[in-house]
Amino acid sequence: MGFLTKFLGSGERRRRRIDNLKDKLDAFMRPSQSLVDSRDMNVPERRGRYALFVYGAIDALAEAHELDETERLAILVMFLRTTARMHEQDVSTLVGRCMNEAGQPRGQAVTDEGFRAMRQWLAGDAGTAVSRLGQVLKG
Repeated sequence: MGFLTKFLGSGERRRRRIDNLKDKLDAFMRPSQSLVDSRDMNVPERRGRYALFVYGAIDALAEAHELDETERLAILVMFLRTTARMHEQDVSTLVGRCMNEAGQPRGQAVTDEGFRAMRQWLAGDAGTAVSRLGQVLKG
């Protein structure tokens, strides 16, 4: 995982923690993804909302586990490259988009949905949480 070392340096303990949190994100997102029409990922606007939703979910993990911005971005990059199987160029574009749009009203609304969904999931309300991604992509 060279890109992880690039983001986080050589601290093994920190990398393991990030890997574990990325695994939590995977467990949260996989049921949500099964409800999404795969054609949605071919529409740039929806792909952007997807990344913003994931970024919001990572914010909820960050709050629960005291992650800094570098760690948040590392998890986002790892997720988009491995779990979402996006090309490196798409990942770069989407990460930049998340950083630019997360603070703007439309982007904030999507990240807030991801944040709330992850918090629900962490609290044990998986059924409601997983349905939010599909709603966000259509919205």
